[in-house]
Amino acid sequence: MDTNTHTLTVKRSWHFYDDAIIALASNLTLASTNIAWTTLASRLVPQDTLTDGFFNTNIVSLSNGSYLFPYVIRKSSNVQWFHVDGSNIGYLLQTQGQYFELEIKLSIKKNNYNTLAWINHGIGPYILDYQYIIVPSVSVDAMSELVKHYNQEQIFSCISTNNLFHGTAWPTVKRTSFVLWDNTTTSFTCNSQVFQLTTQVNDAVAASHPTRVNGTLTIIVNRLGFGEGCVMQSAPNASITWPISHC
Repeated sequence: MDTNTHTLTVKRSWHFYDDAIIALASNLTLASTNIAWTTLASRLVPQDTLTDGFFNTNIVSLSNGSYLFPYVIRKSSNVQWFHVDGSNIGYLLQTQGQYFELEIKLSIKKNNYNTLAWINHGIGPYILDYQYIIVPSVSVDAMSELVKHYNQEQIFSCISTNNLFHGTAWPTVKRTSFVLWDNTTTSFTCNSQVFQLTTQVNDAVAASHPTRVNGTLTIIVNRLGFGEGCVMQSAPNASITWPISHC
């Protein structure tokens, strides 16, 4: 994203898994003294409540009004997750990044309730990264246990961003998703008890490139494969190429 009129640039990617969407952003660069924000939720819902969960295990239910939740580095009073009760969509802020505050506004609109939630990154200039996870079709009662479950599956520890690369891995399902920026080679490492990825791929891969729509993607696997339906190569460093438009 490049909005030169507001001297704001950022690299953003969304990684889709069966149960969740992992949203990553790196190099959010604001060169002026304006405010940058990221909208998380904006929807009409039939219910006027939104539930917040905090790192200190407190849970509060919000109704019609405007709310501000400041972010303080390494404080248990930070918001860990929130749930839009009328839509059964949850948002996880487990991997804390730099932001000024989380803002939420609930109001009545056209016989429904308008829910707005956004991250206020504060007044520039700055360069920062952030990330969050969207979980559809989840009840508010399941949110706390879901965070514990994702921690046990080591999802939060298998997320990486830099100027060249956005990558995520879901260890228990042995899937990884990544975005390469600027046509540059780089590496991604994720180690867990059930999954290991170090410039190699176990099982399925989802990949995309934001600018090379009609190009090709080549992955070099530097070890011999095995398993049902796998064709053994005579030597490692097998190369796999397919059109990006089909990824």
